[in-house]
Amino acid sequence: MRAELFSSDFVVSILVFLCAIVIISFYYQNLQSDVYESSIRNEMFSKAANVASLLATTSGYPKYWNNTSVKVIGLYDDGKFNLTKFEELKKIDFNTAKTMLGTGPYKIYIALKNETGNTIENQGISYSYGFTPINAEQVVLVKRLGIVKIEEISIKTTMEVILWL
Repeated sequence: MRAELFSSDFVVSILVFLCAIVIISFYYQNLQSDVYESSIRNEMFSKAANVASLLATTSGYPKYWNNTSVKVIGLYDDGKFNLTKFEELKKIDFNTAKTMLGTGPYKIYIALKNETGNTIENQGISYSYGFTPINAEQVVLVKRLGIVKIEEISIKTTMEVILWL
């Protein structure tokens, strides 16, 4: 009788121990996944902030660059976003622009939006570049405020830089 009691206690304790190991390993895997995703988001946000700052605070190099002469992409001239430079940016190959902006493996979307949140358009030209996030696993948005001048009218503008994976 005593041997049966000890063997049934042993079986129960083994089952409890195995359940505890399964629960702990499941929790540990989820924790690792969360840490990994968090590090990706942090890296994406850092890159998006760098791109947004570069575009919104510098005129690029050379100062009067076009799609063939550009070394550093910048969209800011004389206190406002330069729409001519944005048009030149749209002529640059997507992968080349990604490399120049330092986005790494992430896709990018840049848009100049008016106060109502619509992409700015002028004479049939839409001031957006890249690909909008479709079926994205991770998305990061950084905004910079500025002004554009269209036909001598200054318009409050938000530049949105979206990185996605």
